[in-house]
Amino acid sequence: MSLLSFLILLCAFALSPAQADRFGREHRITLDAMEYPWSTIGRLNAAGRAHCTAFLVGPRSALTAAHCLYEFKSGRWLHPKELFFLPGFQRDQYILKSPIKSFVISRSYQPELQAGEETTRTDWALLTLEKPIGQDAGWLPMLSLGSRQVEKIKAGKARLMVSGYRAGAPYAQSLAANCDIPRYFKTGGIAHFCYLQKGDSGSPLLYLQDGTVSAIGINVIGIQPERSKPQNIVAGALPLTLLSPEQGRTSYLQQINADPDSPSVAKLWSSGQKPASSSPVALEPYQSLAFMLKKLGHLDTKSVRAFSASRQSVTDGLKSFYARKTSRPASKALEDVIKAFPPTLSAEDFMN
Repeated sequence: MSLLSFLILLCAFALSPAQADRFGREHRITLDAMEYPWSTIGRLNAAGRAHCTAFLVGPRSALTAAHCLYEFKSGRWLHPKELFFLPGFQRDQYILKSPIKSFVISRSYQPELQAGEETTRTDWALLTLEKPIGQDAGWLPMLSLGSRQVEKIKAGKARLMVSGYRAGAPYAQSLAANCDIPRYFKTGGIAHFCYLQKGDSGSPLLYLQDGTVSAIGINVIGIQPERSKPQNIVAGALPLTLLSPEQGRTSYLQQINADPDSPSVAKLWSSGQKPASSSPVALEPYQSLAFMLKKLGHLDTKSVRAFSASRQSVTDGLKSFYARKTSRPASKALEDVIKAFPPTLSAEDFMN
């Protein structure tokens, strides 16, 4: 069976609940969504009946998949008043929340057609929020995935990651840190190997380099080559290059620039921003580091599950991490993420 012989929307992922839960626990790490940069990613609640993931790219702007705004059962587009965006959402709690004022949907996206390669170049939507919650949550810079970035990934100097609200853990944001070297569909869409499932639709495909996280794509489809091997899952992302001022698809840029509620494409592609100093969002992701350190066996405390690991326990975990790093290939991705956050921490700081 060929790689592209089975394509489905992420909002209808084909694994059984038991398989999804098992693979989710194996391949995803819980994060503290109220820590930057994870605070830029949120849960998009649709009509109180379903959810997707979306991510901030401006104080009032967020990107997601177009199919997240379409109700397939009734065959209609949702009204903005039926949507709410909650960055930093975790454990059924939220501090930041905004209704959706309006949205721009790709005119090229046709929800009545079966998901396929074409989805990776048409399935996008730009949300305009009622409230400028990006000032408190921060927002991600956008980046085009080019040959330079791919070479960095191949050389181990950069990472592809995904973070979102998968169905197996819908009340907590979780990270897949090793999406492998990207491939491409004939449409130019990005194929990667991070484990995703229902709820991850609209989540960002992330690029980590030198401690900076950028969004390079929108996750829109899942590909399962063989149902008998659920671990062999490939995901498809729409490249944000299609929305870039220099290389973007002309019709998409015209749509965004013509929308009275949306900022111009050029403004959207300005650099990302960290949360304001008065924000409730933490600028250093200590709780998220605690989850990663526990996964690698460098931290053993029940407080991690309760999002209350102390700074000292995380410091002790980092000491252990730098003193005896694991050499397992599957752990290399998490090791790279730990070394990147926060950038003020280094081996020298914790070997004293």
